[in-house]
Amino acid sequence: MRAIAVMSVVIYHAIPFAAPGGFVGVDIFFVISGFLISSIIISDLRNVRFSIANFYDRRIRRIFPALIIILLTTIAIGWFFLYDIEFFRLGKHVVSSALFFENFTLLGESGYFDADSKSKLLLHLWSLAIEEQFYIFWPLFMYVAYHGHIRFSYVFIIMGLTSFCAGLYYVFNDPAAAYYSPLGRFWELMIGAGLARLDLKNVDYFHGKRRVASLIGLILIIFSILYLSEDIRFPGYWALFPTLGTALLIATGPNGWANQKILSNRYLVWIGLISYPLYLWHWPLLSYAYVFFGGALGWKHIALRLSLVFVSIGLSFLTFRIVEIPFRMKGGTPVKLSILAASMLVVLAIGAVIAVHELPPRLHLATSVKRDEWDFLKTTRKYFDSNGNGVYEFHPERGRLTVFIGDSQLAQYAEYVAKRVDSADVNGAIFAIGGGCIPIENVVAKDVTRKGCHDVLAQGFDLAHRANVTSVVIGGAWNWYFLTSDYSIVNGPSLSTNEGKALALTQLAQEIRLLSSEGKRVFLLLGNPDSSNFSPTNFRARLYGYGVNGFEKNMMSDVRDEVFQLRKKLLEFAVREGVAVIDPFPALHCNEHQCRSTDADGLPIFKDESHFNPEWAITGTSFIDVAIQN
Repeated sequence: MRAIAVMSVVIYHAIPFAAPGGFVGVDIFFVISGFLISSIIISDLRNVRFSIANFYDRRIRRIFPALIIILLTTIAIGWFFLYDIEFFRLGKHVVSSALFFENFTLLGESGYFDADSKSKLLLHLWSLAIEEQFYIFWPLFMYVAYHGHIRFSYVFIIMGLTSFCAGLYYVFNDPAAAYYSPLGRFWELMIGAGLARLDLKNVDYFHGKRRVASLIGLILIIFSILYLSEDIRFPGYWALFPTLGTALLIATGPNGWANQKILSNRYLVWIGLISYPLYLWHWPLLSYAYVFFGGALGWKHIALRLSLVFVSIGLSFLTFRIVEIPFRMKGGTPVKLSILAASMLVVLAIGAVIAVHELPPRLHLATSVKRDEWDFLKTTRKYFDSNGNGVYEFHPERGRLTVFIGDSQLAQYAEYVAKRVDSADVNGAIFAIGGGCIPIENVVAKDVTRKGCHDVLAQGFDLAHRANVTSVVIGGAWNWYFLTSDYSIVNGPSLSTNEGKALALTQLAQEIRLLSSEGKRVFLLLGNPDSSNFSPTNFRARLYGYGVNGFEKNMMSDVRDEVFQLRKKLLEFAVREGVAVIDPFPALHCNEHQCRSTDADGLPIFKDESHFNPEWAITGTSFIDVAIQN
């Protein structure tokens, strides 16, 4: 079962289309872990040999050896391979991983399925953190419950249901917390713990139907791996499929059909033996490949991804034989614990030194991008939340105002506009914006964290109708909205479909016409071109674009054709509606297939794949002036 769990995760990370729901391998692990650890605790309690010290001794000798090796290796490769801003970020995650709160660090950054998650080299250690957080209180609780004659079953049910309900709440209100919060995940471990409480050997709970129950359990797991995907609200009730499937396989024991015919296969058993180091090794190797190729690991890189999987298996076997087994064997325990504790403290210290920028890596970005489009706005906010939702005002007392309505690709102009408003006789400016907020009514995001967009955009359109507002700019990351499946018409099609695009543009046209009928100058701001080649830390910079003295000047980078096709479609829409266009493409010297990614001084134009570098935006976005001129 460990083999199925780890291979589903590995395949999902290496070849996602082969196992779209492979991430459920972690849920399978949770149930297995809850069962095995709780079984040991219950056995020790019944035989009056339970010891908290012995419990944590076993956990340290099980968890620390391979984890220390992986963390040190990740740091070493990072020192040689990463730029300073990436390396310093890695240091923070090393500290979090060594202290087993990586899940909380990730919770403060983004979700598991976010685009930049592939570049987080220790992303996978969130699950290990949740396990260890569970085992901080669980053995103590079981000890108190056993000696206090508290019925385990009642407490298990109450605690499990509480955690499950918390997980359901998070799924619909805070997807990142649903994934990373221990409160919403503990119920999965408790399913295994509940199984450990049952006398599975001496009681036939299936009344002779073990083989059927085993087959059902296997089907539930296969269904989860092949059918579920990152598009669903997970974990929530969807997590019941892999967890209950795992519970059935455990409960049916060696007499279950799937257990006899499949899970006892010697190759699966071997993979199961190295499952822990394999889980630890595979992700940093794949993540480094994603970092190197700028996230552009397409079909032509499948051979590379498979090669990295086999390398991971080889390293896992060596780690198991050379590192894990010696520390897990009995004998010399105090010495082994001292070595492991000291080693983990060294890892923690190295991570801390890196995180505070005291250990620079080999590569330094002479023109590093260390700010984003929100940093300036945070100092001027009227109100602000984690998605940047807010109304930001620059000289609103002026008789003529321009209202900007949209998302982070409008936020990137705010600092330049603010400086222009301060220094020239132009319109005052009001930005009503939020991260991922598409300025079209009746369009919703799949990500529920965007639910605050409705209020801030509604406020923006209300402001736009004021008499002293002479100009309105509507814009956003149209490539993201129209070329992905993340946004859709309310109870309708995705904007990535032709029908969805047509409906969204019809609604946008109505908004433009209404404002134009009031005598406003309305501008449609086209979004930035986007490309994995734009990021200052992408593979092209590593291969040829970055030199000792900085980036290559006036560097052109490839942009996919569909971006240019969408721009053409929006320009045709603007002509049809008679609306003025503000287009960043000419400022980027775009041709039919490429746009500039550095300027004449070698300064990166972009800070990531689609947002302008704030340093460049201050001097390079004068094309926005037309919107604030009197």
